[in-house]
Amino acid sequence: MTALDTSPAPPGRAPGPGDSDPLSGAVDPAATRRAMVAELEARNGLRPGPVRDALLALPREVLMPQAYVRRSAPGEDPPRWDLLDWSAPQDRPELLGLLYGGAVCSSSTTVNGC
Repeated sequence: MTALDTSPAPPGRAPGPGDSDPLSGAVDPAATRRAMVAELEARNGLRPGPVRDALLALPREVLMPQAYVRRSAPGEDPPRWDLLDWSAPQDRPELLGLLYGGAVCSSSTTVNGC
């Protein structure tokens, strides 16, 4: 499972890949993967090849169908955590954002083994 700190975001945060209206039910993992790869190409110089092909083909939501997200404010004790689960349609937009959004690990977060 994955854990990520999602305490209130600073004002002006730009929406990330996978962000959508949770009530709309419109979740397209393949489109989210393509958006992630396009961003990696634009920002990080990802080039055609096996890594790019794997990023497009590998459904992270299948490999990591659940993630814990921290909902408490920094310093709140005890911290509050929610479990996002791919089997719950209302969790899918946020879970896609976590899996494909490029979050960076810190001392209070654990993502993909960081």
